[in-house]
Amino acid sequence: MVNKIEKKKFVILVWPSGSWKDTIRLKLEKEFWFKNLISTTSRFKRKGEINGVSYNFITKEKFEEKIKKGDFLEYVNYNWNYYGKDIENIKPLIEKEESIITILEKEWIKSILDKKAFFTKYNYDIIIIFLDITEDTIKERMLARGDDIETINKRIKNNDIWYFQEVKSFTKNIINANQPENIVYNEIKKILK
Repeated sequence: MVNKIEKKKFVILVWPSGSWKDTIRLKLEKEFWFKNLISTTSRFKRKGEINGVSYNFITKEKFEEKIKKGDFLEYVNYNWNYYGKDIENIKPLIEKEESIITILEKEWIKSILDKKAFFTKYNYDIIIIFLDITEDTIKERMLARGDDIETINKRIKNNDIWYFQEVKSFTKNIINANQPENIVYNEIKKILK
């Protein structure tokens, strides 16, 4: 059964590596008719990725040109590549009065909150949901999906625990992501109804 959310929402999912971010996002899109806000990146397309579905792929030069023009709601430079949320991709969703869902990295939360007026102008509620997860659970899940230990340790090192403590101060919607996926998903659904 598909549930249409009555009030427009801009849902931001924030979590360290090792959560079911894409699985949960896809389920929410299907059940609640959310539209995914696809990130734009300057990195090269990986095998199996599709432009306009996985990411919007543009050159580094084009990305930097768009930064200068103020075209991004937010952006970050990670591993010598840019990633960001292009206002050009948000406007069609807003014009159609779609509820929006996106996954944001920890660096982007403040940037989005600084631009809260952009969303309230269009009568959107911003809902931040933080999934709290232990390092042990992250390791267990990443090993189960076939990641090597070096990659896992690097990802865990990038999960700045102090920063996540700060992110948690932005929201009361904190869910224990050490639980089974269906329980985490049902807790998110309760927040959105």
